[in-house]
Amino acid sequence: MDDASDATGHFITEVLLRNVPRTALLDPDDFRFKRMYNEEMDMMVQFHWDLLLAMHKLYRARDCTKYFWVEHWHSLLNSAKLFGAHTGLERREAKLIFAWSQLIVPDELKRRKKAISLTFFDLVEALARVADLMSPPSHEELIVWYNTNSPTPTAAHQPNTSPSSTTEQQHDTDTDNEGGTTPIDEGAAEPTAADIFLSKGGNLMNCYYLDRAPVGANTRPKRKEPFLDTPSQPLHVNFGRLMEYVLHHMIAAWGGKDEKDCANKMMKMATMINGGVELG
Repeated sequence: MDDASDATGHFITEVLLRNVPRTALLDPDDFRFKRMYNEEMDMMVQFHWDLLLAMHKLYRARDCTKYFWVEHWHSLLNSAKLFGAHTGLERREAKLIFAWSQLIVPDELKRRKKAISLTFFDLVEALARVADLMSPPSHEELIVWYNTNSPTPTAAHQPNTSPSSTTEQQHDTDTDNEGGTTPIDEGAAEPTAADIFLSKGGNLMNCYYLDRAPVGANTRPKRKEPFLDTPSQPLHVNFGRLMEYVLHHMIAAWGGKDEKDCANKMMKMATMINGGVELG
């Protein structure tokens, strides 16, 4: 080759690009058009809108800013117990997802802060990418996994039961069995540990990820290239299961009896922290 530009292009194409990781060549728009931009996902985002908005507002409130930076992203992931081998989300994956979820800014110099932060919809996309990375199991898969492996769901994740309510339940049981009037079905199958856990209102998804899913002990085969392989479930299914898991930890961290109540408490806390001031 006589031309320097041709030689440079040939070097980049034939030498450099052949040796870079496949994830470095990933086009972020592929995920958006093939997985995220559809009616089902839109409905799922609307369903969890209040909680998503509250997370975007609260975790950047400490800096009194309207920009959601990477440290805010890491703080959210920590609070939601999403970091670690149990989910497959480590620091490297979190940074890649943060970068891929940012939409292009026309002028990265004049709008530098926006170029290095996540808007609200960027955050929704980032969580959607996390959902596809984790590909959470369904409740049916969780029950099968527990019954097959015969572990006992950890008591630490069972709902708190006050002594008074326990006494009342025992009193009701004694009353029902008084005089031997309550028939006993001797042919009924003995409930499994998972059945008992669910009957007490336990969160099987949370328990599975925190205590019963070491590396390699998943309900389905681990994907070799999680960012490149096509997940087996539609995105809105994975996203819904992820939000169920996240909601459990948001309620544990900020309180609330349900998703709407938790989102309201988070919004009030954000206003308390930054005084209602968000600097540009």
